[in-house]
Amino acid sequence: MPKSPVLPVALDPDLDLDHLVRAIAADAAPALASSLHSAGSRYEWEEIVPELVRRLLEAAVAGEPSVHDRRRVVDVARRCARDWVPLQELEHCCQIVLTVLFRHLWNVARPRAAQDLLGISAGAAQILPRVTTMLRRAYIDEMGRTGGRTVADLVVTTLWNGGDVASVARVAGTGMPGSCVLAALSPVVPPDETDAEPVRFGAVPPGVLGQLPAGGMCAASPDREWLIALLPAPHDEDPESRPAVRNAAIRLVAACHAAYGRGFVAGLAAVTRDDAKAAIEEAIGIGGLLASLGEHDQVAFLTDAAVGVALAGRGDLRHRLESRLSVVRSHEQLWETLRTLYRSDLDRGRTARSLGIHRSTLDYRLSRVEALAGVSPTSVQGILLYSAGLYSAELGDDDPAL
Repeated sequence: MPKSPVLPVALDPDLDLDHLVRAIAADAAPALASSLHSAGSRYEWEEIVPELVRRLLEAAVAGEPSVHDRRRVVDVARRCARDWVPLQELEHCCQIVLTVLFRHLWNVARPRAAQDLLGISAGAAQILPRVTTMLRRAYIDEMGRTGGRTVADLVVTTLWNGGDVASVARVAGTGMPGSCVLAALSPVVPPDETDAEPVRFGAVPPGVLGQLPAGGMCAASPDREWLIALLPAPHDEDPESRPAVRNAAIRLVAACHAAYGRGFVAGLAAVTRDDAKAAIEEAIGIGGLLASLGEHDQVAFLTDAAVGVALAGRGDLRHRLESRLSVVRSHEQLWETLRTLYRSDLDRGRTARSLGIHRSTLDYRLSRVEALAGVSPTSVQGILLYSAGLYSAELGDDDPAL
């Protein structure tokens, strides 16, 4: 390591800096293994971290990364991009290394060197954002050069991990919509295919990408179990009340159905700059609920699925509903009639056509339901009661995680 005017004052001049670098790298290894969930202990951090320690220490002391430091940091970022280490984990690696580095410096500093070390710490705080930007630019450049991943993949992964998606998108040369809705798309598994292997998503089919609105993007989640889409929404308006957002999600669901040959659903959530990760979790929770209910080709925000969400965490309430409506559920024909009626938005003509029966037959069945349960299926009370019962029956005995 080149000599610095600060290091001889702060540190023992006889200190073996190569030994210090190795000690810092070894100390950082457990934190890297436990904190970086994708790469973790599987990646060859021991080949990268010592170089990062040297570069970060030199840059902190000098207050500005040298040309040599920049080149070596860029080399590290490019290698991680080629090895498919998530960008956010590389950034987190730098933060861990800096934390361990300064802990070691305080341990080996000469007496009364606190002021010098505080100066180095301040320098590190100033240069870390610049180093992070260098990492991002080099990583994104290498990702584009080697192919196999898109900016949408990077944005979705950053969202998934709770990273600074706006900064990443800016470095990647793409703008994040000022207001947007996240759609978590999932296939609905037919009852006769519950033992089949789940769909593992890779590249998004062109037919799905073609349905994205201007400024939207879509990519597979890092675990490849979901398709995550970002849909632009009108500024300063509640996206849940805007048909354009729902219609865009409906078109994506239909395109997924056509591309993958099975029904899809989409959980929707507005993305906030303060907590984008919460939007991912909310959208996936709603999408999982819709899929568990067998709701083919449906899209919903949290408020749309309020009944299902409330029932999902209340096994006792589901058992009460099962007992209350058991007399209707025992008549399979009547139960299916209720399900079709509500899926048809109480349109009796549409319900009768879907069931292949006459309107008078439908009216008779609904009167039978009222006679058995004491509540009309088309009254406000009946709609709430029977809809909740249908939700509860689809959820079963397990408590879905939302």
